[in-house]
Amino acid sequence: MPKSIRLGTNRITYLFVGLILLLIPISFAACGGDRKVPTPLPVSPTSSPSATSTPDPTPIPSPTPTSVPEILRVPLREYMPESNAFSLQAPAEWEVIEVPGGVRFENKEDGTAIIAYFQPIPITTDPAEYLSSAISETLTFVESNSPEDFEILKDGTGEDGHHQIELVGKLEPTGVVSKLQAEMWTDDGALFGISLEGPIKNWGNVEPLWPLLRQGYTPNPVETTLLGLAETYVHPSGLFTMTIPVGWGIAEEMDGGVLLGDTGGYAQLSITATEFNRRPKPAELSAAMEAMLGDLPQQETYEELAREEASSDERLVEFEALSPDEGFYRTELRVFPAGSIMAATSFNAPPQDWDLFAPDYQAMIDSLQFQEPALDDAMLDSDPVVGIDVGEVMLYRASGGSLWVSAPIYNRRPRNIGDMTFAVELYDAEDKLLAAESYRMEQRILPAGGVHYFSQRIPPKLANLDNVAYADVKIADAKDIEREPFQAWGYAGGAAELDDEGNVTLKINLRNAGGDVRRSVYVVALLYDADGKLVFARGETMRLPYATPPGAEVDVKLTAWGPLPELASFDVIGEVPR
Repeated sequence: MPKSIRLGTNRITYLFVGLILLLIPISFAACGGDRKVPTPLPVSPTSSPSATSTPDPTPIPSPTPTSVPEILRVPLREYMPESNAFSLQAPAEWEVIEVPGGVRFENKEDGTAIIAYFQPIPITTDPAEYLSSAISETLTFVESNSPEDFEILKDGTGEDGHHQIELVGKLEPTGVVSKLQAEMWTDDGALFGISLEGPIKNWGNVEPLWPLLRQGYTPNPVETTLLGLAETYVHPSGLFTMTIPVGWGIAEEMDGGVLLGDTGGYAQLSITATEFNRRPKPAELSAAMEAMLGDLPQQETYEELAREEASSDERLVEFEALSPDEGFYRTELRVFPAGSIMAATSFNAPPQDWDLFAPDYQAMIDSLQFQEPALDDAMLDSDPVVGIDVGEVMLYRASGGSLWVSAPIYNRRPRNIGDMTFAVELYDAEDKLLAAESYRMEQRILPAGGVHYFSQRIPPKLANLDNVAYADVKIADAKDIEREPFQAWGYAGGAAELDDEGNVTLKINLRNAGGDVRRSVYVVALLYDADGKLVFARGETMRLPYATPPGAEVDVKLTAWGPLPELASFDVIGEVPR
């Protein structure tokens, strides 16, 4: 557990119009009342029928033939999507197209379509507001396609809470004028719906199907509750995994990436992973960001909201811009390294809906886990540094003019390594190399799967440190060794104090957990801020005041010269030095 420090003195929209105006069937109550039984005519007691005086029977008129609409002669079949969220009676011969959370049936001959759909609603969202937003966005979209043809015939909520819509307009920007009849509601944390659409010129032949659709659409609340749970997604390449939250699905899967969208068609998140044979350089991250932006910054409607380097290893740009087809959208782009993988994400949503989708976006980013390809023996033998990754490079300037650089070094090789050499490169704000220096690993053996914390003071004589914008740490060389790693020192206790000049002094008590007498230690203090983020790793090889036998304890003192960023806690690691 970290110990306390005591203070001293980040669009392409796949909007399915019918999908948003989705509805669910209503059951109709049987009409009726008390049935009246005809009262028989009284028979006169003074008269009785005569066999010879039977009156001519009154002819019964033949029923007038009624024509059955052709659409009702089409055979129906029951359909249930893989999600089991609902079932539907739909024309058997129509083409079936799976869409996120539902299904679309299309008659290619006349352009008629049925969409049955459900969408889990995030638990933090008010269902009524979510439904209202979906309706408003859809009406705006259809009207924008052809304002002169757009007409709302019905838009209201019945006593049962089902929202009913009828409209005329172009449901696609390049489509024909059509009519849409739809019904939707929310239930058990999900939005259900069904819609029928078709060209206005053929609507009279299509409309008789609507009552059958409403009666044949049956939701399954149990299944929608289960589908409200987040799901773990593993990309086919194995490069990354993540959690897909409620209300999101896969829109497209590509080599090295995936496009996700909320099932309402408003927000999207794309993720791509590019493999390198080393950790991507800061300059390469910047180049990737500029490639993602393209010529957008030169467009008149482009408005940049934020541009930052969250660290030397991450690039972020947030902006709003006008899309010719979709209107204004807000987008956040991120580029960052994950070992030898360069990851890029792009999230976009309408500005007015940004806050609605932001929690899902952050949850997906936080859940991203990248997995580098497995290393085989041939690869390990041919390249002594493959599988050795440098984590985030951290640096700060001390008051004496020195520059301090540190970084975690991850041994992802299935072999222990030693004699590792680092190259520290210093760059200015324009990515110009100012200086470079090599250093040896202080730790004797870095075990397979282990982490070494590189820590080094860069003297002012190496370069004009005032011009240094960032540093890069590279692995220059390493050797596989068969010897087993040494047992790390045990932390027995300690305290840290931050003085007025920003210097952190740690007084640490270590226990020799190994099986031999030790005379030196490579001790590392991991310094964290209030959010638990590693701010710096200050390491130093020390000669102990006395030979320390197995099980014995020894006191050491370590100073991290300030000024350092605000600190809140620390951890201590003790390793056997070279």
